[in-house]
Amino acid sequence: MTSSQIDEQLVWLCDEVVSATGVTGCGVMMTTDGGQGITAHASDRYARSAEDLQQTLGEGPGVAASASGAVVLVPDLGDVRDTALSRWPTFAREAIGLGVHAAFAFPLLLGASRLGALSLYRLEAGALSPEHVSHGRVTADAVALRLADPTGTISNNDLQIDPMRVHQAAGMVMVQLGIPIDQALLRLRAAAYADGLSVDELADAIVQRRRRLSKEDG
Repeated sequence: MTSSQIDEQLVWLCDEVVSATGVTGCGVMMTTDGGQGITAHASDRYARSAEDLQQTLGEGPGVAASASGAVVLVPDLGDVRDTALSRWPTFAREAIGLGVHAAFAFPLLLGASRLGALSLYRLEAGALSPEHVSHGRVTADAVALRLADPTGTISNNDLQIDPMRVHQAAGMVMVQLGIPIDQALLRLRAAAYADGLSVDELADAIVQRRRRLSKEDG
């Protein structure tokens, strides 16, 4: 896959998630083997500045999501009561100075590998709805798969993101296995990767009860 093809795919995915969630911008950070963050795409100047800031400081929601493999949601970067901000106060202060007041980061996961993070930025404070969080998770899965696949391409026709279906399937896995929703989503991603399916395809099979995850899956 050429760099121009990667750019076209990331542009489409970022534009789609920005439109669907109502945020201002989207940034994609890839992490090198040495742990250094590299901006693969930024949808606008705010996202570019926020991504550059994280890489300069080595801190922020995208860095934290990539390192932990967990979603990081900060609806108000100026909220001193948010314990997450105590880990990267410099980023929070500088991001507000850039005009960014909310940040939401989703890890790019491929099986057990952490490739980086997809970050969404908003110029005003405010939380994402549960549906928008699900959409961010599914988009991050799609970004991870496309970055890792040297031959894959995407289009509006062959990639249909259905966050509600994925969230419904994760809820079923949560009940079946007795695990938290975040772990259920991780199991869903890992099982889809092992089965050679998209997360959406596996979610559809689970919702239609054609597939049931066991404790051994993922």
